[in-house]
Amino acid sequence: MQTKSANIFLLLSTLFLTAFSQTISILSPTPDAEITAGQDVTLQLAFGNSLTGVQHVSVVIAILDCAALGETCPTLDAGSTLGVPLFSGNYTPEFHEQNLTVTIPQTLTAGTNMLTVAHFMLIGAGATPILQFDNVTVSTVSPSTDESEDDKSTGTSGLCVRDYLATRDSSCCTAIIRWIQNSCCT
Repeated sequence: MQTKSANIFLLLSTLFLTAFSQTISILSPTPDAEITAGQDVTLQLAFGNSLTGVQHVSVVIAILDCAALGETCPTLDAGSTLGVPLFSGNYTPEFHEQNLTVTIPQTLTAGTNMLTVAHFMLIGAGATPILQFDNVTVSTVSPSTDESEDDKSTGTSGLCVRDYLATRDSSCCTAIIRWIQNSCCT
């Protein structure tokens, strides 16, 4: 009976060590990197070499608005709350890496915020389910507001239409109508 217990302990220990030696990592953006609210950010995710069979199922990328909470971002328990989901889908790394582009919410508070990736995978012949997390704190800045109405109306910033679709703020609608009239109707 002692041998059976020892074998079970050895098996569980091996599974634990195998699972946690194979982890998802956020390579980019780096800690304290500057990101802009309302803009796209590319996350470079990496998963190290695996000695056992791994089936990547999915990832969720989210951002926690720590600055709005007036608190420091959690560092140990990223899994307690992910924040606002930015991406949910397949994780299919090539050569152990995959880049995924997400749009940072326009309403994100300037300051220190946290990007988190939750990775779900199956490990080994028995398909043991594993959910793991990695996070990185980033410095969020507000989008530049020094664009003129004319810049918005010509579409050079590309923000006017996107802002309207995201917020339904009609302040730039007259500029869009004026641009359409000048471009195609004269």
